[in-house]
Amino acid sequence: MDQQRSSSCGHPTTHLRQAAAYLELPTTVKQPLLQRPPSCLRSPSLHSATKLVSCEEKYLESDAKVLNQVDLRLNEKKLVDDEVRAIEVDKIDDDDGLHDSTISSRAYSKRITNGYEAYGKPFLDVEFEGLKLTNFALSLNSITTDKHALISFKNSITSDPYAILSANWSQNNTSVCNWIGVSCGLKHGRVTALNLSGYGLVGTVAPHLGNLTFLRYLDISFNNFSGFLPFELSKLRHLKVMNVGANSFTGEIPTWLGSLPRLEKLYLYKNTFLGTIPSSLSNNTKNQMLQILNLNYNQLSGSIPYAIFNVSSLREIRIRNNSLSGWLPSEMCDNLPNIEALDISANQLSGEIPPNIWKCRHLQELKLSTNHFNGKIPSEIGSLSRLKELYLGVNDFRGKRISI
Repeated sequence: MDQQRSSSCGHPTTHLRQAAAYLELPTTVKQPLLQRPPSCLRSPSLHSATKLVSCEEKYLESDAKVLNQVDLRLNEKKLVDDEVRAIEVDKIDDDDGLHDSTISSRAYSKRITNGYEAYGKPFLDVEFEGLKLTNFALSLNSITTDKHALISFKNSITSDPYAILSANWSQNNTSVCNWIGVSCGLKHGRVTALNLSGYGLVGTVAPHLGNLTFLRYLDISFNNFSGFLPFELSKLRHLKVMNVGANSFTGEIPTWLGSLPRLEKLYLYKNTFLGTIPSSLSNNTKNQMLQILNLNYNQLSGSIPYAIFNVSSLREIRIRNNSLSGWLPSEMCDNLPNIEALDISANQLSGEIPPNIWKCRHLQELKLSTNHFNGKIPSEIGSLSRLKELYLGVNDFRGKRISI
């Protein structure tokens, strides 16, 4: 009898999926099955779980409505699985806010398969009623978080001269993906880019912006934002480009910027950042991601952290018009094989130009003017075959003029 039943009911995995889908149905729909006989309650091993589902099927088959609902729920689950796979392909970590109010899909699948997991409950436990891992719940929870973050950002704006946000960013049913300056990912529908450059916005940056956990591109340059960059932005673990240039931000450059593991381009130019350049900006040397560092036109002092010259992924270092002092390390180009632009003009730097400058073979811009560099201009500069711009004026160089 058992043999006949197992051969006619399909693969055990199918049973397990049906059971999981069934358990998510409202109690009113599955009421007849809640009255199953005690013989259907077995110990929660994988083998007995299969039998248990087969036992459930005996009663499910008498109610087409319940079977219909099971099929619908399985389809929803498939959509979620597709979503999760897309996220995994996109290398999205579990800390992206997807699991704030629901159990992770990986734990969910494991619990279905093993039938008895960390909570120590039987396989067909009513606790599954609270587990709503559906595509609707996933996307609704996520996009609501993004919307609240953007509304909070909007509320921190005190002047919107072109009515960009006041007229377009509405709290009605309009999708945030249709808002001016907002872009969303095609796979997961989350906010991935925020570009509000040049709109003349005045205000501060709301810490809620850190809840846009899928954000990869942030550009609020050429506005009039002031105050500090909130620590909550350190949660933007997928951020690749941050451009907050040409504003009125102040305070020290946040050390947490060095903890953004995927940051490739950092623009902080034309603000009033004070203090020293934090050595933590080189923290992502482990991943070698940072390519552009632009700190031009601020009020930075002290020396350039030695660790900056160990970030081999760097293509541009721009720190002109500050109050930096100290000198360049003699082995500066040993670990900068990709550097294309070095602009540290209009500071108070001194010492000699490193003799290994020739190792920076990809240099196209070398701007050292208006400092206190001294000694001889190294002839090795002449071996930089890709060099297009060279500025060495207003320094303390001595010796014979060299031909380059």
